Amino acid sequence: MNGTMINYYFHCKRQCYMFAHRLNLEDNSEIVKIGKAIHEDRARNSENTEIKIENIALDKINSKYVTEVKKSDADVEASKWQLLYYLKILKDISRPVDVKDPNLKLLAERMLATVKYEQGVGIAAPQVGLNIKAIWVQRFDKEGKPFEFFVNPEIKWMSSALRLGAEGCLSIPNERGEVYRSLVIDLAYETLEGEKKRELVEGFTAVIFQHEYDHLMGRLFTERIKEQKLGTFIKADEVNKIYYQK
Repeated sequence: MNGTMINYYFHCKRQCYMFAHRLNLEDNSEIVKIGKAIHEDRARNSENTEIKIENIALDKINSKYVTEVKKSDADVEASKWQLLYYLKILKDISRPVDVKDPNLKLLAERMLATVKYEQGVGIAAPQVGLNIKAIWVQRFDKEGKPFEFFVNPEIKWMSSALRLGAEGCLSIPNERGEVYRSLVIDLAYETLEGEKKRELVEGFTAVIFQHEYDHLMGRLFTERIKEQKLGTFIKADEVNKIYYQK
């Protein structure tokens, strides 16, 4: 399933069926060529250009808007549902996944390739179009700073001591902001081999875990910032930006 299929479903059921079965007759279509030209022109002239994450492609996204650019307004209803599909993927709460799922290893490989290509420090399955509980996190708390894969992660406890630090997100390019995150978390999870583990994580690595865990809960860091602006935080350490919420 992807946004194009959703668009075709509302635009033309026959076209949707053909696309779903890879019977694509549009490669030589003049209309499709015009659409591709629009995308390429925007890519050359825009900082917030198309974001492509596996089976989701967004023309533009920031803290306020998700945008899909079309060559005309001939079928507004189909385009509306296409955007709603994109928002649903990013906002849904992810479901647990069976570590024995034969597709999980392939998903892990593709997620790792994506986060490394984008030079990120973490990635969650919803960012590649799947609402399942799986994340990659770079372990800055370990020698060599390796990336590790976590299945069905769950934060059991979070410290009341908070760290204020800058964050960005692969899902919202060119957006950054300061977020309060717990200094220490108690994390339970499964490995790809099915082993159940639990550990305390602290520092910047704990921040990454909390950011990716938010994705599994359908929450973006920009929403965290908006929520936290309504709270009151007491500064405990000026140098290290340590706070407590009042």
